Amino acid sequence: MKGIDIKYRGVPALKNLHWEVKDGEKWHVRGRNGSGKTTLLSLITLDHPQSWNRKISINGVQRATGKTNYFDTNKFIGFTSPELHAIFPKKLTVFQTISTGYIVGSYIPPSADQLSSEQVEKINKYLHIVELDHLKDSKFGEISVSNQKLVLLLRALINDPKILILDESLSGMTDEDILKGKSLINQWNKGCVLVIGHVDHEVPKCDKYILMNDAKEGIYEIGDV
Repeated sequence: MKGIDIKYRGVPALKNLHWEVKDGEKWHVRGRNGSGKTTLLSLITLDHPQSWNRKISINGVQRATGKTNYFDTNKFIGFTSPELHAIFPKKLTVFQTISTGYIVGSYIPPSADQLSSEQVEKINKYLHIVELDHLKDSKFGEISVSNQKLVLLLRALINDPKILILDESLSGMTDEDILKGKSLINQWNKGCVLVIGHVDHEVPKCDKYILMNDAKEGIYEIGDV
């Protein structure tokens, strides 16, 4: 991002933001509520009206209306958040929930014949790693909230995204599930990771941070963790 300015009704939300994230880096996006963290992430996922901005480049390619579209961009992004958790269909099975991670922008699971044997095996492998094999056929809405959030983390990871965005992804989970989630994220090496989290023990290990408390003033603190 090179000199990003975002305003709401003339009031700055982000001012003159210059920020570069490299492949393999894990960033903790810090700041109090209302400091612009969600705005920042929505620019990346094309959920913000000003996402189509030539001042934003991914893999060296500038964003621009007409040559950047939501589905192509989000093929390479894995995402989980409290908002996603709140609206996610509760009637899907755990397996189906994770399988929707293979389809961009959809909460409708692929049918059995749409999934390759490798994709099925990968879902089963992830469930085994976090010891949720026994819940594979359970309804998403009938398992514990902590397990639900762990399943949504698997959904975010399943398609090997180049950008993994974790907005409060481990909040409200049991200590055991937090450790499982952290272990998965710590071993993640497919791309970069952007983490929002306010409680220290719920934040996976990061190597860099950006502090956004004064984003409205165009002041950012960026450094190593």
